Amino acid sequence: MLRPAALIALAVLAATPAAAQSFLKDLAKSAARQATEAAVRNVMTPQSNGGRASQAGQAPAKRSAGKAGRPSMGDIERPADLAEKKKAVDDFSAYPCDDCEGGRGYDSWARHGLNMVGGSDFEKKVGAMGVGESLTWKGRAADGALTVVADAEHEGFQCKEVVYRMTKVKTKATAEREGLFCQNAAGGWAEVY
Repeated sequence: MLRPAALIALAVLAATPAAAQSFLKDLAKSAARQATEAAVRNVMTPQSNGGRASQAGQAPAKRSAGKAGRPSMGDIERPADLAEKKKAVDDFSAYPCDDCEGGRGYDSWARHGLNMVGGSDFEKKVGAMGVGESLTWKGRAADGALTVVADAEHEGFQCKEVVYRMTKVKTKATAEREGLFCQNAAGGWAEVY
């Protein structure tokens, strides 16, 4: 028996050649996007212990250099308390949300606040910024700002050191954490943390 999604796909394919072509094009784009996101997650997740991800909040173990002695982005040292700081800023910016997973939304998720979900527009935007430049967004519980504080080299990669700062809308209390965006060997930008 065919699943409902397969029946819908068959109906679209049978409708018109143009509809079928559009459907297949969208399907291919979706598959490519998922493959790219999976590849980025694999590159960005520090690996140690025989290929298993390291414990959250721990600096990754140094890995051997990649092809031609080039470092991997997984070699970039992360702050030991990174997980705790991210959670604290997320909790600080949390708001109740009926249509959000878990019933909570987070204003600290800059990609969402800037409406740059999907693709790499967010990373490109940060990569093009100079020291002292900021991106700002309005939130429900807290307004956000991402500011480039330094251009630096980390493990052979050109990087942008940033600070995420959240400011409560009502009380003006603040919370912040550091972040890092680096340019990969292909010239694209990626958020390291």
